[in-house]
Parts: sequence; structure tokens; C-alpha cells
Amino acid sequence: MPHSSSDKNQHWEKYMNLVREYSRTCREEQPGFFALSQEEKFYQQCRACPLPAKSLNCMPELRLDLKINLVRNKHIGCSSALCSKSVEQMVENMGIYWKQAGIQWNLVGVVERHLTEDLLPEKIQEKVKHFIHHELSRGPDGKMQNKGKRRHVFLETVLSKFDYQKALNTYDVWIFDAIGQESQGVCICRPTNTVILGERSSKGYPVLTPRPHELISKTMAHELGHALGLGHPAREHFRDGQPKCISGKRNLMQGGVDQNGGGGDHLEDWQICLTRFKAVRFLKRRVC
Repeated sequence: MPHSSSDKNQHWEKYMNLVREYSRTCREEQPGFFALSQEEKFYQQCRACPLPAKSLNCMPELRLDLKINLVRNKHIGCSSALCSKSVEQMVENMGIYWKQAGIQWNLVGVVERHLTEDLLPEKIQEKVKHFIHHELSRGPDGKMQNKGKRRHVFLETVLSKFDYQKALNTYDVWIFDAIGQESQGVCICRPTNTVILGERSSKGYPVLTPRPHELISKTMAHELGHALGLGHPAREHFRDGQPKCISGKRNLMQGGVDQNGGGGDHLEDWQICLTRFKAVRFLKRRVC
């Protein structure tokens, strides 16, 4: 006989009471607890309080509002292939990756953002395009160069024209033509839950190439993971030596090229607990 909604809520609340008691004990009895990283805290929590078997059947669904902003501009804007209909499908595809965490993305709007000359003089638009195409590239170590300038250009030069910093009740994704060589997406500002994506990328391609929409969806899911507090777990370990990718499955927070289907799709239990914690905090703050 299937469990009722009330039974499921009680089962989850019983688990959360264990978590709260564990957290209280840690704060009172472990002097170094506050110095631990968020990922380490939730890894240790999941060791002490494992997620219930078939947790997806009992954890309450968390609905997070999402807004997609389509930047329209002849120099740096995305193409007309991205429209309300295609974006709705992309968000639906993206949401599949987050079902395992009991998180649902509620699309509240697809907004056309026309970056006109009145907002940003054309000479500056051209400079932004040159920066994206010629200065935002990876060094010999594979790391993106000019990341500080990237943040300034996208946030202060471009997105500030649309008062991006005032959108505190939604997770905001901004889609451009491209956001740098060998780059697909960036959580450009965690405090405002702001993500930027490129419709085209040269990651895995010889030149900037339009990406399949289903793989832009996966990048969106990955970058929203950063907005929810996750880092890149590949080749990383916890303090006890355990790999952060405990299961060995390809993780959603691992990158990849389009020819191989992009990155992974799995979330570890500690990642589920961390992102749900961040989501609950966001929802409480929004209500306030």
C-alpha cells in the first residue's frame, strides 16, 4: 500500500530531526566544526546521518524560481534560435538532472534583453566582443585567464545595465552568443545567483560553434549547482582521504566536451544535502 503524503512528510521530518541533533552536537563538541568547508560538513553529516533509503520518495519538493534572460545584440547576443519555446524545452531537460535532489526549477519568465546603443555605446560593445573572443582563453594549465576582468565586464559593463543585482527572488541565467574561448558557462555571481551561458563555444570544437540545446541544458544544470554551493569534485578528496565522487559515477559537477555528451549527471548524497540546505535558505530569505 503506497504511503500517504503525510506519512512521507513525517518520515522526512524524523530524518531532519536527527540531522538537527547531529549539527547541534557538532557545534557544541567540535571546536573546529565552524572552520570546515560546506562540502566537508555535509559529507560528515551524511556519514553520521545517511539519507533514508529511497529518499526521493519522502523528501519534500523544493521549487526554485528561475528566470532566463536572452541577451539580444549584434555583437554579443544570442541568436533567434533561442526563444521562449526552445528555452522552455531546455529548462524542462535541465530539471531532469535535479529531480534526484528533490529540487524543481520553476520557470517564471523568458525575458528578451536588448542591449541597445542607448544602454551601451557601440564602441564599448565592440570592445566587449573583442575581450570575449580574444582575451578570455585558457592558459597552459587549462585555467581560464582574466577571470577578474571577466567578472567586471559581464557584471559591471553589461548586466548592470539591466539592474541584475536587484533580482534576488530568482535564480537568473543570462545567455550570450559566447562567454569566452573553451568556455560554456559560469556562475558569475553567487550572492545574486547569476549564471551566464554561451550559445556557442570552442570547448571541444576548433572554432566557436553553436552547441546542441540539450547540452546547454546540462551546462545550465551544472552552473546552477555552483549557485547552490557546489564546487568541482573531480580528483578532490575529503579530509579522511575519501574521494568527493564517492560512488565513482560521472558527476553533474564534472565538465566535459559536447562530443562525449558533456559532463556527468549524478549527485552524491552530500551534494544533495548541501544543495537542499542552500535552497531552503534561499526560500526562507525570499519569504522574508
